[in-house]
Amino acid sequence: MNSRHVEATRDSARRHLDAIGAHYTPEQIPLLLGLLTHIGHAYRTATRELRRSSS
Repeated sequence: MNSRHVEATRDSARRHLDAIGAHYTPEQIPLLLGLLTHIGHAYRTATRELRRSSS
């Protein structure tokens, strides 16, 4: 990754965190991140299973 890409990614992440912070209290953010991590894992697992069954 070049430095411009890293900087753009960092800026995007900061905007997302600011948006999240506008809607959730600091105490809720770890729970939200845990929920999103769980959903992401379930999605990846389901996608992997679908790929295997369609092959």
